[in-house]
Amino acid sequence: MQGLAWNFALGILAGVPLAALAYKTRALDVKATLLSLLLAGVYMLPGPVVFIAALTFFASSSAVTRLGYARKEKLGAAERKGGRSTAQVVGAGGVAALLCLLAVVAPRWHSNSLVLAAIAVLAASNADTWAAEVGSLSKSRPRLIVNPKLPVEAGTSGGVTLLGEAASVAGSALVALVVLVLSPLLGTSLALHEAALIALLGWAGELLDSVVGALLQAKYYCENCGVYTDKPVHKCGSRTRFTGGLRLVTNEVTNIITTCVVAVAAVLVLG
Repeated sequence: MQGLAWNFALGILAGVPLAALAYKTRALDVKATLLSLLLAGVYMLPGPVVFIAALTFFASSSAVTRLGYARKEKLGAAERKGGRSTAQVVGAGGVAALLCLLAVVAPRWHSNSLVLAAIAVLAASNADTWAAEVGSLSKSRPRLIVNPKLPVEAGTSGGVTLLGEAASVAGSALVALVVLVLSPLLGTSLALHEAALIALLGWAGELLDSVVGALLQAKYYCENCGVYTDKPVHKCGSRTRFTGGLRLVTNEVTNIITTCVVAVAAVLVLG
């Protein structure tokens, strides 16, 4: 128990400068910044490997969010300037945190598969962020993933581009690669085939996220800006018009559904 308390405290201490940087650069709002500190402690509970995966996700996703921001803002696809909210943080990293909690109470032979599943979930979240942020810069119109012949407007849930999918693969592979390279230094070991499976699961998670987004996620249209969004109130302040999907299935709910599926698949494949 003492070791877990130390790991939790170490995670929070290591997370303080990162959280401060996230708030200063407006990557996170105030509440999301505080929540990220708590999650940093939880990610460190089973050891530093999940914390490193989460750090890779945070750093790289923040970088691609700022990439071509002015252009994405014109298209209505830019992240809000106040930073990501607590709901977005939970949607992207909540399932990974739950897996870390389960890993420290599970029998040792299950603990390792839960840790690997947490890394796969973070790889999926990174893949999803890279796909959205880089894909929105594509010069070609997005295509609906469940009907590739149908072009859709930028910002439409379930819309994908070749550039976005290439970025998705890269984002997932980055998390797996960083953990693979650093794992010997972190007191653990990740086999090459495990890293490859994590990268594959991460990309598959992003594809599933797009499918769920296309079929179930609530979709709105901002008459003022002329863009599609997943919010009932657009960032311009105008109320939007509901155009389809299920109102209860927000982008964050879609993320949670996807990461839960990735978690189960990872435990089965990597267990």
